[in-house]
Amino acid sequence: MAKVMMVRVKAYNPICDVAIIYHDNKRRALPRLEAANKGEQLNMYGYNAYTAMPTSSSGTVQEFGWWKQPGTSCLMGLSNAGGIQGMSGGPVYGKDGAIIGVLTATHPKRRQTIFVPYQNIAQWVAQEINDPQFAMRNGVSSEKDALAIASTNAPQTTAATTGASPLVKSVL
Repeated sequence: MAKVMMVRVKAYNPICDVAIIYHDNKRRALPRLEAANKGEQLNMYGYNAYTAMPTSSSGTVQEFGWWKQPGTSCLMGLSNAGGIQGMSGGPVYGKDGAIIGVLTATHPKRRQTIFVPYQNIAQWVAQEINDPQFAMRNGVSSEKDALAIASTNAPQTTAATTGASPLVKSVL
């Protein structure tokens, strides 16, 4: 039987369709957050929508691209890790154990998954959490630094820079 969890939303990012929720984390260390890089090994975790059982998948970051148009949509990462319905919202971990993104969509027949890379939401997360120690530990000490991190880690081979059709649109 599926377990329903009621949560309170702290912040919602409508462009990337990602939310920060309140959760009792007393006496628990917050995870490290790092930028995703093309070719990086990753692990994804979530729940199977049909069985409500935990599930995981491994693969590599294949490409980055815009969901629709740069500036009006979210930069997304595409991986070759398989996924199933229900995993959306789960964390995407890099090889070193840091969270590098949030899983947003799967294409089981093509064994592909789409995620929001952390560098795309770094500034928003730091601003919404409003915790200077968290921001410093995760490489964001100011809005200026957050923008620099996002632009430095943004892949240069995106649909936006190549003029190609949007990456994510072609895989869904």
